[in-house]
Amino acid sequence: MMHAGAIVSANQYLALRQLYCVTSTSGTIWIQKILLISTKNGIYSEGCGLDTVMISWGHDDYMYLVAKEHGTTLPPAALFIIRYHSFYPLHKSGAYTHLMNADDVENLKWLEIFNKYDLYSKSKMRIDVEKVKPYYLSLIEKVSTTLVRKLGV
Repeated sequence: MMHAGAIVSANQYLALRQLYCVTSTSGTIWIQKILLISTKNGIYSEGCGLDTVMISWGHDDYMYLVAKEHGTTLPPAALFIIRYHSFYPLHKSGAYTHLMNADDVENLKWLEIFNKYDLYSKSKMRIDVEKVKPYYLSLIEKVSTTLVRKLGV
């Protein structure tokens, strides 16, 4: 048996509608919930902004929240990149674009540029970490001295 809020196909919906819409008030309410979630926008309004969309987050959002809450000087586009660079349905397939607001549209341009240097673009060349460490530490210090102090880098 499916639970309230489950996403169903059109055929499943038609079968459920025949089973539940006539039988009881609770069945009708259940179907109404399925109908709402099964629409293009689901529970959201078009253009509501990605920051209002409930997404299953991981380490990307954790870093976004740490940076945001600890006084980072990163611009909004950089925070957007940190938060959404692993949200592949958005930037690889174009899913959820109907929920984006104007800021999301602008920031997505920067994310698309960043993607050229992300996960699947790595080189097999080994880097001497100790040699490049001072350079990257200076960048971190420049971007967010508050964050650096809090993390103890």
